[in-house]
Amino acid sequence: MTYSYIALIILSLTIMGVGYVAKSSDVILENASETSLGLVKMSNQSIDAILARVEQSAINMHLDEDLYDFFNTTNLAEKFHNNENDRKITRILQKYFPSSEDMFSVNLVTKKYTFGQNPNFWIPKTDYSDSNIFWILWKRSGSADPGIWRSFRWKR
Repeated sequence: MTYSYIALIILSLTIMGVGYVAKSSDVILENASETSLGLVKMSNQSIDAILARVEQSAINMHLDEDLYDFFNTTNLAEKFHNNENDRKITRILQKYFPSSEDMFSVNLVTKKYTFGQNPNFWIPKTDYSDSNIFWILWKRSGSADPGIWRSFRWKR
């Protein structure tokens, strides 16, 4: 009779232990998934806020008088390869896109020249429309004519 009580106690403790382990692992997994989901949501909100600031800065930059005057001159070919003009456009870019740990570089890319803090290893300073990155982006855009990307006229 004593053995049957001991066996009954061991069996009930084993069942309770397995149930406790299963329930506690479910609770731990649920808490971990909620924490991970919360972190992902916060990261997405942060990235959305950064991209919204970039978009607003690009809209504001489009309305800049100095930039408008620079690109609406008839003598653009001479301006592109001038370091002073590159610094001028870089200052305009920095006005709208101040230094931030979230942005690697800010560039204004035209057909013939790339203005701004140029990371030389992936965006060429000159002849952007002849570069590999231009053709990769053009193919991925689905545009039938690369001239759409190449020709850009400022309008007021």
